[in-house]
Amino acid sequence: MAFTVARDVGATSINDLPPSSNTDQAWNALESSGLIDLRIDGGGIFDLVVVAEVFGMHLSAAPFIGAVLARELVGPTVERVVASLDGRVAIEALGATEFVAVRNGSLFFSDSAEPAEPARSSQIQRNIVAQRLLGFSRS
Repeated sequence: MAFTVARDVGATSINDLPPSSNTDQAWNALESSGLIDLRIDGGGIFDLVVVAEVFGMHLSAAPFIGAVLARELVGPTVERVVASLDGRVAIEALGATEFVAVRNGSLFFSDSAEPAEPARSSQIQRNIVAQRLLGFSRS
C-alpha cells in the first residue's frame, strides 16, 4: 500500500516538488490509506522506516514523518497537524494547518501561519534533488 500511495503522490519532475505539490492529494492519500496512523494502529519503528523509505524513493512530498510524529504527541486527530522540532521549523509541513512542538516538557500548538520556515527545507530539498538529477554540484 505504501508503494502505491507514494507513487501516486510522488514527483515525476522537479516541477512537482514543493511548493508546487498538490497538498490536498498528499494529505488525502495519507489519510485514506491509513498510513498516517500507522504507529497508532500498532506499527513499529521498522514499519515507519520502511514507509518513509518508500516515500523517499518516489520523491513524495507527502508529510508522512511530520504527521506521524505529531500523532505520537497528540494522539489520533483529523487535523492536518505536523510536529515541529523547535517550535519554528516543521519537518514535512506541506499543507499542514497546525503545528505541535514540545518545549520544556509541555506541548505547544500553533496554526500554519505562525511557524517561521516550513517551506524553506522543501526549497533546499528541491535544489539537492535537482543537483542530483542533473548531475552537477555546487563548488
